[in-house]
Amino acid sequence: MLARRQVGPQTQKSDAHRRDDLRRQDFTHRRYRESGIAGFDAIADGGLPRGGVTVVLGGAGSGKTIFGMQVLAAGVRDGAEPGILVAFEESAARIRANTASFAWGTDTRDGGGLYVLDAQLAQSVEQGGEFDLVGLLAIVAATAKRVGARRVVFDGLDVLLGY
Repeated sequence: MLARRQVGPQTQKSDAHRRDDLRRQDFTHRRYRESGIAGFDAIADGGLPRGGVTVVLGGAGSGKTIFGMQVLAAGVRDGAEPGILVAFEESAARIRANTASFAWGTDTRDGGGLYVLDAQLAQSVEQGGEFDLVGLLAIVAATAKRVGARRVVFDGLDVLLGY
């Protein structure tokens, strides 16, 4: 007499279900680019949207700048993708000093593939509202083209928007 093994619905999948799972995995792989931060990628369905915009919100000191720098550093380290951090709030020197002690596995100095563009606004510009966004974007685009940047982080955008 042959014994039958009981298999529940969770352990037995049809060929159609397996194909659907593979399609979903392939679709996710194409739609998302790993951020290089394992815990983040796990909760964000594989990383950041390819070719899209991701907004990271949080109060002062919540880690937005560090998150942006780490994503850029991972792009340089893992995929040879240079990146630019456009800093509205802090100077490039201060950002570099604050992130120098992190072991991200890549050189975070300018020229190592990770560039910090100091875009701090003069107080007169902040108060007067005379800011040339098109000019800034032209500078960012020219820098991205020159260094081959594939990732750009705008840090402290709330300063620009007046929040």
